[in-house]
Amino acid sequence: MHASKYRFTSAHLFYAVTLTATAVALFGWLGLPIALFVLLIWWQVLVGVHREGDEHHAQVNRARARRKVRGTRAAVSKAELLVTLLTIGLLVGLLTPASSDSDPLRHAEISMRMVAKALREYHAEHGEYPPPVTCDAHGAPMHSWRALLLPYLDEEPLAAAYHFDEPWNGPHNAPLAQYRPWHFRIYDPQLDFNATTTSMQALPLDGQMLLLEHEESRCNWLEPEPADPTLLARFATVPPVDRGFWHTGFFWSQFRGRLIVSSTNSFQIHPVDATELQARLTAPPASSELLEIGKPHAQFHFGNILHLVTFVLVALYPIHWLHHLRSRNPPLP
Repeated sequence: MHASKYRFTSAHLFYAVTLTATAVALFGWLGLPIALFVLLIWWQVLVGVHREGDEHHAQVNRARARRKVRGTRAAVSKAELLVTLLTIGLLVGLLTPASSDSDPLRHAEISMRMVAKALREYHAEHGEYPPPVTCDAHGAPMHSWRALLLPYLDEEPLAAAYHFDEPWNGPHNAPLAQYRPWHFRIYDPQLDFNATTTSMQALPLDGQMLLLEHEESRCNWLEPEPADPTLLARFATVPPVDRGFWHTGFFWSQFRGRLIVSSTNSFQIHPVDATELQARLTAPPASSELLEIGKPHAQFHFGNILHLVTFVLVALYPIHWLHHLRSRNPPLP
């Protein structure tokens, strides 16, 4: 008896298109090779089971022993289990986030503490903190507090090259923006697309000089910006998942907060009302630890969950075809 070939039908084509669409919706363009991988596995399994069905018919015709046929049926169950385990393993491998020793929030805290130390040294030498903006005799902005801190951040060559007798964007000073000190960088690598910008701002508050890091407060690090009293109000909002400090996951992500550093304390700020935030900042306990204000915010990705469930249902649908192939095997005489 010659073995028949397993035929490719329109149902198989519809399944391939549906699987590819759900894989792309879940994984992006990476879903194309993933869908192809799943399709190849199922094709091999279905062809193998179809061939085993032909052998079963031959065994029935020759009235072979029941044990051997039962062994063939057990192989079908193992094929189902194998495909299921491969699909689950594929999903676990793709959805498990890669571990990284790089922590932007921790790097930002270290940098801001170094800038706070420079502020203390400036205060110890001058008896006051640097003004957010220095102006000329006509009231025009000239220099930022960041430029005044250069000698205290071990940036003596940059401080010597900076001309305080011309504006920050003058012919000698403007080219220096490309040499932004490391501590003034934007700490999220996805947002640091311009080597001259910074997200660190300063805010005088009750005799203190607060350093604030906010993903939306970006400017040229040399630009003199007046202290913005609305900065604290911006800390009540939650940024998009692709902005700021997040623990990003497939099913849910947690916003880790923003940073505020004073001369004595470091604060990890979760979304909180500006009035409550100011009250906590003006009377903080002195501590070297990172203090948390507010409650962490979590965001569930229901769209990803729906796409995952749909992909799993579609990927495992050929189990129905396996049962159909097995049902065609006639009972032994």
